[in-house]
This record gives sequence, C-alpha cells and structure tokens, in this order.
Amino acid sequence: MLGHSFLHGGPCFAGLSRAFVHVLLQGSEETATLQLEDCPDVDIRETIDLVLGRRTRQIKQIRRGLKETFVWNLLNERKDVALFPKESEDSCTPEMLLSHISWHRSDDEDDDDDDEYSPDIKERITGYLKQLIETASSKDLKNLLKFWVGWERMEANMAVEIVKSDFPKSSNCFCVLRQPGHYNDFQTFKKDLLMCIGTCKYGFGHV
Repeated sequence: MLGHSFLHGGPCFAGLSRAFVHVLLQGSEETATLQLEDCPDVDIRETIDLVLGRRTRQIKQIRRGLKETFVWNLLNERKDVALFPKESEDSCTPEMLLSHISWHRSDDEDDDDDDEYSPDIKERITGYLKQLIETASSKDLKNLLKFWVGWERMEANMAVEIVKSDFPKSSNCFCVLRQPGHYNDFQTFKKDLLMCIGTCKYGFGHV
C-alpha cells in the first residue's frame, strides 16, 4: 500500500511516526527519537502527557529530597554506590522466596474455610507451590511476588492459606496467598497459578 501510494502520487500518510520513517530509511533504531506527537490517538496522547508530567514532578521532588539530605553529593562523588540497583541486579531466587514464606499459620489465625481441608490436602497444595517456586523462571517469580504482596519486594510475613475457591487469590495488605484445595495434579495447579499471576501488572501499585 505504501509503495503503490508513493509510485502513483497518492495521498501521504500524515500520521506516520518520524521515528518509523527514520528506521524505514535504513536509520538505526538506537538513534530514532520518539515524540509525543508520534502517538496518533489524541486521547492516549493526553494520557501519556499527564503521566509524563506527573513523573517529572515526582523526579524533581526526589532530587530535591536527595539534595536536602546530602545524599546527592554522595551519589555524585561515589559512582560505585548502588543506591538505585538495576532491575537485573534485583534478583529473586527460589531460595530467597522460600525463606520468606510462613507455610503453616497458627490455629488462632486459621479461618473457617481453611479448616475445611485435611492436613494431607494442605500438605499436597503447599508441596505444589514449593515445586513451582523451585522450577519457575525469574520473571514468573517476580510476577508471583507482585500477585502476592503487590510489588517485587519480599515481605517477612508472607503466608499461605488453603481455601475454598476456584482460582488462586491474594490479600496484598496482609501478604497472604490463598490457594484452592481442589487440585489433584501439579500441572493443573501450575496452569491456574501462572494464569492468575500473569494479570499482576494491572493490579495494585502498577498504575
């Protein structure tokens, strides 16, 4: 369509991103500069503008706070200080996650739903969860953390409950992962849990 339009003097594509044109004409992707105007949807463009404006104000507030507490001078003088680690450095391993989990809640904390399952069923479901954590990828572990506590930071009081439910649920404020007790095989358990944690990017703390 593009070639036919150009060859026959047809209408130009007024909404074509200049960054796309740059790459189309053999330019490097690294040197392509995206502009707010590259987004053809006006409503989405306004939303992006609002988000970027809010982020700019927040960055200025953080910078002012760092200067007032003299941390700014430390960051300028000591480039080796890892105050803001890269995401690749903020690892989440199975061992780290397993060490933060409380597998058995005390009797006074158990609710009525939890009591409907026998110790054998609870042991089977928690065993499935341990197996998934031990074999999951780093991305899945981080998604599990987001689904469990609301962000990618492990909490000291992360708990597991076995409840009557169709699918896994979580209570972010109390760091409780509620697992259904109806699973009889690991593959079905894994499929449902991965499906649920895959929605975590739309949840609390990820606006």
